[in-house]
Amino acid sequence: MDDRNTPATRGDIQDLRTEVDGFRTELNEKIEILRGEVNHNYNHLVERIDDGQTKLLSAFYGFVHSIRERFN
Repeated sequence: MDDRNTPATRGDIQDLRTEVDGFRTELNEKIEILRGEVNHNYNHLVERIDDGQTKLLSAFYGFVHSIRERFN
């Protein structure tokens, strides 16, 4: 069992640095994956909002067009 009061050697510190660098690399990779997924979902949401706006405007146009025809 490791004694927590034993001084760390340069080798111990280097091992820790290597492990931390590995964690950092893994974390950066996961962040990039997450960023890609968020961007994809954002773009999909924007597309759906645009589609909804288009449908809504088309419906209003049709309504106004029919009202205009009745007045004429």
